[in-house]
Amino acid sequence: MEICPENKSAKTEEQLTKGVLQLYEPQLATIHTQLKELTIKQESVNDLMSSQMRKLDNIQNDATWDAMMAHIASRRARLQLLQRNMMYLHKKVMYLQKRAENIEKLSKKKYVHSSKPSTG
Repeated sequence: MEICPENKSAKTEEQLTKGVLQLYEPQLATIHTQLKELTIKQESVNDLMSSQMRKLDNIQNDATWDAMMAHIASRRARLQLLQRNMMYLHKKVMYLQKRAENIEKLSKKKYVHSSKPSTG
């Protein structure tokens, strides 16, 4: 009984196909389940993002939000003005303290000079 070459080739192809399937099928099944899980997670995250965007749109369209943001901006401007004024006062105090020290030194020198008897 002779096997014709076409039959032999088809049988070899079938065996190769089975071997490749046995080799890669478990990995493909695992990847398939992981992709399903990932797709489910992605859909839930997408739904969550959509709901958060709707909430943000609602907040941004709210008049109280606009008023609050304007209030924050004005408070920030006042805070910056107060900071500048405090820095100015700090510099002024430092200058006056130094001036007071210098005046005190000069007065001590004058007192020391005036208390010494002059020899002549």
